[in-house]
Amino acid sequence: QINNTWDIQPVLYRKITDKQRARFYELTFFTPLLENINSPYVPSKDLFELLMATQHFGQPTRLVDWTNDILVGLFFACYDKLNEHSDVNGRLTLAEKRFFGKLKINDRKRKDIKRKLTADQARESWEKLNVSEISIIEPMIKNPRMRAQDGLFTIFPWTLKAKDSELLTLNKYIREQRKFVDENNVKSKKQLSYIFVAHKDIDKDYKTEILKELKNKYSISEKSLFVDSKYSEEVEGHFKEIGEYADLKSLGLAFKSATKNRKSTKNQIVQLKTFVESISTDLQKFNGNPLPAIIEAWVKKVDLILTSDVFPDEEFRSELEEFRIKFKEIKTSQMQDAGKHIEA
Repeated sequence: QINNTWDIQPVLYRKITDKQRARFYELTFFTPLLENINSPYVPSKDLFELLMATQHFGQPTRLVDWTNDILVGLFFACYDKLNEHSDVNGRLTLAEKRFFGKLKINDRKRKDIKRKLTADQARESWEKLNVSEISIIEPMIKNPRMRAQDGLFTIFPWTLKAKDSELLTLNKYIREQRKFVDENNVKSKKQLSYIFVAHKDIDKDYKTEILKELKNKYSISEKSLFVDSKYSEEVEGHFKEIGEYADLKSLGLAFKSATKNRKSTKNQIVQLKTFVESISTDLQKFNGNPLPAIIEAWVKKVDLILTSDVFPDEEFRSELEEFRIKFKEIKTSQMQDAGKHIEA
């Protein structure tokens, strides 16, 4: 990892820390793909195929990326595309596969799933994701980027115990496993071993030099590991659009569920207010006249909320309706100004 202060956990768990909303996100992201959206980029309806493709093209899932190649791992401990972590050390983590479960994929029974799933097939897919331990997913058939990176994944349970409220991290998993091993080894003749995981911190001052050496000596670089093309950009855009929908829909479902169950809705209300405030801030930033593309993005997000019919709070709905009217006014004004320029 580029930052040695991070615990190892799926990006989804970092992005959405509320367990219920994270589960809603996964459900609302993959259900359309399984049931009615024919993705031109992942023709299979196998949930594992969709999960791996989604992870590789930048959307948050319950997967964590690993590699069998230690030099590729070293690259990612130093690689910082946006230069956001140059002031902190990186971390290379080594783990032994035999201590983790392994999920069977690419089996014959599921290789031809290309149509909408039956109810039984859908249920079977979701049940396979209901893992109770951190498990390895290593497909036999890999996409070009995975082949270049010698990649594999681990899938994380939401929590170890149903009553746990915090989403699982690797460190917590290791701590709980060690407690179990200690208790077992006192009572049983069959002795168990601790999970083997080792860490090596990478000095922030040497990240750049390490990347240069990896490129010059071993041909390991951004260009060799990321098989990018116009096609890749299209795929990323495809999954990003579904992710934006799932993000807003899951927020609404969590809000509705919390209200129905009379639980605290503080987190959901804060997130909604943040969304509304971000629109106000952006309007001020552009002096009330943002770029047309930004207007389109705002309208799309607001429409998703208003048409989802999951937000019971009329205050938020009326405020968003006002923004939508404002957007239309700005868009109309921009079109009129463009027409004047053409006439001139």
